[in-house]
Amino acid sequence: MKKFLITVLGLVIIACAALTLWLYPVITVKKVDVSGQVHTTSEELEAITQPLVGENVLRVDTNEVANQLVALPWIASATAVKKLPSTVEVKLQEHEAILYAPREDGEHLINANGVAFVIENHPEGAIAVTGASEDDANFLRSVIGVLEAIGPDMKVHIAEIRIKDSIAVELALHDGRVIFWGAPENNSDKAVAFAAALSRPEAQLDISGAPVIAVR
Repeated sequence: MKKFLITVLGLVIIACAALTLWLYPVITVKKVDVSGQVHTTSEELEAITQPLVGENVLRVDTNEVANQLVALPWIASATAVKKLPSTVEVKLQEHEAILYAPREDGEHLINANGVAFVIENHPEGAIAVTGASEDDANFLRSVIGVLEAIGPDMKVHIAEIRIKDSIAVELALHDGRVIFWGAPENNSDKAVAFAAALSRPEAQLDISGAPVIAVR
């Protein structure tokens, strides 16, 4: 009987301690560690993370924190995890701006899924695309497939992608030459032809019938 009472008393003490920790800010958030921030401003992040400092760490809703973070324009995904006794760890995955569409209201940055996610000056490496509708994410994704086939070493030569229609894609190079790609299909063969076309002197070339390279 005595052993039973001791066990019950121990459970009551544990329950009271747990309830105290839950109801009162005994263990509080002292810092929020954020990783993965590149383009998102510190002010945007602090508006979400700073109010956590001083809160009861056990009662922090990490799912809600993550939801607030992914509502920021640059953030593609986010996780928030409690690290007891006093830290919340936030990991961010930002969008990569592959293309940008110059518009009257600014440059619309387009991610790898062909979706415009923010209006601001394009980062280094993003390529201008003109003539394309932002509503057609599937077609923009197919245009990004062209760049993926070309590869990072050769796509640096491209200054602008001009969309005439769904079967007429032109690649304007930094040196003023224009290479007609045609429809965003048969990309592997066209990428090989594109590499060969870079060494050609003609101002306008057509690789839509790759492996054949024609002068336009």
